[in-house]
Amino acid sequence: MTRLLEQALKLDPTDSSLNSALMSARAAASDAQRARQVIERAAAVIEQCHPRVPLRTLDAIHVATAELHGAEPMCSSDQRVCNASEHIGLMLVPHPTR
Repeated sequence: MTRLLEQALKLDPTDSSLNSALMSARAAASDAQRARQVIERAAAVIEQCHPRVPLRTLDAIHVATAELHGAEPMCSSDQRVCNASEHIGLMLVPHPTR
């Protein structure tokens, strides 16, 4: 911890690369937090749908991402994604090829 503080004292606050690095670190932390939310919601979607709607992990991530980001109405050619979306209450638009 002491070494970290010593390093921080050596930093030049006017250095634009420092500001850029801090902004990148904040963005990465925010991205990691959003990814965690999606994964946690995907696990809940799988649980909600099981056993009535068999759902693969990537399909659950797709549905969870759409739900968390308000991407409604949803459209998919994957019947599992459509079934899971309907099951959890997401609005669907018919796929153009059906």
